[in-house]
Amino acid sequence: VMNYEQFQQRDSEANLVGFVDRNVVDFVVVDEIHFAKQREAGALMSKRKRLVQGLILEAGKKNADLCVLGMSGTPVINTLQEGKSLVEMITGHRHDDIETRATVQNCMRLYQRLVTLGTRWKPDYEVQLDVVRKEIDCADYLDEIRALGRRTVLELEHVLTRIRIPTIIENIQPGERVLVYTHYVDDIAGPLREAIADAGFRAGVLTGETDDAQLKQFLDPDGSVDVLVASSRIGTGVNGLQYVCNKLIINALPWTNAEYDQLVGRRWRQGSRFDKVHVVIPVTFAEVNGERWSYCESKLHRLQYKKSIADAAVDGVVPEGNLRT
Repeated sequence: VMNYEQFQQRDSEANLVGFVDRNVVDFVVVDEIHFAKQREAGALMSKRKRLVQGLILEAGKKNADLCVLGMSGTPVINTLQEGKSLVEMITGHRHDDIETRATVQNCMRLYQRLVTLGTRWKPDYEVQLDVVRKEIDCADYLDEIRALGRRTVLELEHVLTRIRIPTIIENIQPGERVLVYTHYVDDIAGPLREAIADAGFRAGVLTGETDDAQLKQFLDPDGSVDVLVASSRIGTGVNGLQYVCNKLIINALPWTNAEYDQLVGRRWRQGSRFDKVHVVIPVTFAEVNGERWSYCESKLHRLQYKKSIADAAVDGVVPEGNLRT
């Protein structure tokens, strides 16, 4: 069993060559294979992808009957190149007939190739999913937002987080367990936790810089954390949320639909003890020169665009309207 970090170390290539020399491999299982994909055509291949692919190719040279199984809930997230690179990794040879420009025809061609190589299962959840958008007029903050100019998205999220905090707190009820997600963390996760604590709730934090102590308190029905402010770390590899929590409030949205699906899927999944899962998305907006402006809505539209590509390429669903970059 090898984790992906073993393909990224300085001595990874030498260790991998030695492993293949010493062993005849019969079966390679690549779990969460999208972690070893190539996102853009012509881009420099990452060391991780190069070595994972090298392991499969070299193992195939020693054993003509080698079997390869790739597993992923999100083989296509951003571009068709991702799906093409995974197909090439599994089969061990190039597929130049698969074009990666985002058109319906190319999506269907990739879908056909994926269908011939494997199976896909989508569970029929009994738990209802309720997604609610809470609109917040940020007109009073327009001067502050304009003053940011062309600075980083993180600085914009600092301002918008302050605007969203009252709405976030309004949607937390005493006695319930609530997960508050934020894609951006620096100077955001801490103030979020402090504001929620100041409102009288027992709040904790889970990010890449914290240990699991407060997560464990959140998962424990008798634990001391009722509201957990968490980063993308909560999106994968965390089980048990479906037993204690049925409300998710999203402060800063992720950038890909796959990340969004994984985030929601931590609660909306089989075995949940709740009949309904609630997702609350505060959406800031303002009227600018007579037109509606919304950074939050632009991110939601981006998720929908990427979802349409994924639906077409992975599930064969022909999107409504044209695919746009």
